[in-house]
Amino acid sequence: MEAGTSGRHPALSWGVACGGLVTTFHLFAGTGAPLLDLFFIRSGLDRHAIVATKAAAQTLGHAAKIAYFALLLQAASPSNQDCLAWLALAAAAICGTYLGRLILDQLSETAFRRSARTLIMSIALGCVGQGLWMFAY
Repeated sequence: MEAGTSGRHPALSWGVACGGLVTTFHLFAGTGAPLLDLFFIRSGLDRHAIVATKAAAQTLGHAAKIAYFALLLQAASPSNQDCLAWLALAAAAICGTYLGRLILDQLSETAFRRSARTLIMSIALGCVGQGLWMFAY
């Protein structure tokens, strides 16, 4: 080990920092996906690894939200929840996964990264614009 290094891998430090920042945004703003996207786009992973890893991270985040809000809804209204809505959501998730895979397989690495950067920037500008609008009025 070189003098002056802590022995930690730099990617691990960035990963922990990104995880903390995304979690903070997820809790306070409702989403941390754009930040997570930036982290993955700048990583050395290929498009399939990025989508798979992000899908796993998003699944954990959404599962935590579903559990949290389901408990709140159950406490507020102990009646049975609408099962058809849950089935529709599950069907939409399955269809989205299938269609997303078809699109992903058609894109090159360059096209994927260019599209992802454009989408991230568009979402970020939309969020900033909405925040400024709400602040002004």
